[in-house]
Amino acid sequence: MTEDKATLTVPFSCHRVTVYFIYSFVPAFKNGKAVYPPDLPKARGTEHMGTPSSRESIVPHLSLRADSAWFESSKRSGTVAGREFSFGSLIRIFPSGATCCLTLDVTGKPTQKLSTVDILKLLNLTSQRPGASTVAPEPMYLEGEGSGRKSLYDRFEELVTNLCTEHSLDRLDVKYDLIEPGREGQSPWLVTVAAVDGEIAEAFCGHGDAADDPARTKMIKIRRYEPSIAPILFRSVADQLFLEPAYVEPPTPVGIPGLFSVNLDARLFVCMSRRSILCVCENSDVDPASYFVPGLLDVCEMVRARWHSLVTLNKLIDLTIRQMVDPKKKKLFKQSKVLSLRQMLATGLEDPTVYIIAGDALSKLYLKLREIFRLDELKSTLIEKMDLMDRVYRDALQLSWLSGQEPEE
Repeated sequence: MTEDKATLTVPFSCHRVTVYFIYSFVPAFKNGKAVYPPDLPKARGTEHMGTPSSRESIVPHLSLRADSAWFESSKRSGTVAGREFSFGSLIRIFPSGATCCLTLDVTGKPTQKLSTVDILKLLNLTSQRPGASTVAPEPMYLEGEGSGRKSLYDRFEELVTNLCTEHSLDRLDVKYDLIEPGREGQSPWLVTVAAVDGEIAEAFCGHGDAADDPARTKMIKIRRYEPSIAPILFRSVADQLFLEPAYVEPPTPVGIPGLFSVNLDARLFVCMSRRSILCVCENSDVDPASYFVPGLLDVCEMVRARWHSLVTLNKLIDLTIRQMVDPKKKKLFKQSKVLSLRQMLATGLEDPTVYIIAGDALSKLYLKLREIFRLDELKSTLIEKMDLMDRVYRDALQLSWLSGQEPEE
């Protein structure tokens, strides 16, 4: 097979696809205290604490008790864009934030597999470009809802609102009006798992050959499908995506540029962009996908929860610093704000992923996720802002003492 023939575009198809839409939010108790999961009334039972069975995978090096709560809904069937699917949700609350993972599982018909277009219709359930009809989110229908249809984001909002009402929680981004109302307030992190067979499975899930550079051989096979899977991996907002060869790096010094796997096991192709992760396997219910994907989702949820918490805390500190110089605010109000934000900072900096990372590939993906979500940069900025807020607070106290007046509320 020559490289010219190998690089001809070949349609990508699969017999099953599962898409995980990971949204995030920051819960707090009504009194303003940060949520510590064991304090949730209905999370005291073992069935709602720790790691849910759907997220249990390989045993980590050090399995410390997980201070997290989870609430999982039963699977429901529905339709979207003419396709039947299974729908489920999992809400997880960590000390450092919370996520809501919405899962859509679609199986192709015996005589008709799922094409790239079918997969993109699922990805386009989220709004990517305001005002573009071609990517406008399509409403979903679930059994038992009559004629009602809701968007994916509406279902996220409904699930989180119901949970917060049940447990007397606030959503900080909503409480402090940090999200623009009337539109989707965030874009979810996506993990797409496609189950393939035939020549496609040989290309993505094979082990290359016995030549000097088996990675290069496998890359040539995969390259035929790059035009088909690139819009899925990079979540293109355009109808077509022409992948720039120089955008990706070759896996070996003498290899060719292209999309390559970051997973150790050749049977599971894992590729990552700054918007999503694509996994290709022959069967998602057997090894290695059956233990790798849950661990991958676990890491994605924890990183996403921390990111949302740190971003929200950054905004709240910005607002608080402005209040610190307001002479109309009392010292008690300012002190309580400082204490509350310090507590939020302490919980927001908790990183449970450092305890659970076990696999080599998961460790690399975790480091890449930290870079994508800029966790280290957010952390440094927060610590600097907290120090600045302390200085502003002390200056405000000194000014109040020099003036000899207690400000009115």
